[in-house]
Amino acid sequence: YMMLGYVLPRKGDVPGGVAALKKAASLQPGASAPHLLLGNLYERLGQTADAAREHEEARHLEQNAKSAGARTRSQ
Repeated sequence: YMMLGYVLPRKGDVPGGVAALKKAASLQPGASAPHLLLGNLYERLGQTADAAREHEEARHLEQNAKSAGARTRSQ
């Protein structure tokens, strides 16, 4: 679904890309990449509130991943 979310908008199907990235985010709840790309697509659509929400979620998930990695290395 990530690949579809990346490719479909480049072929002109932004709504299809949004749907694919939503599915990718639901299948990988701890992954930041689907939210980052989804935020970028929402920006293209002029949906700034949705874009901000997705970008914030991506930042949150990335910070959690870094914290978890630091905890694992220190154990």
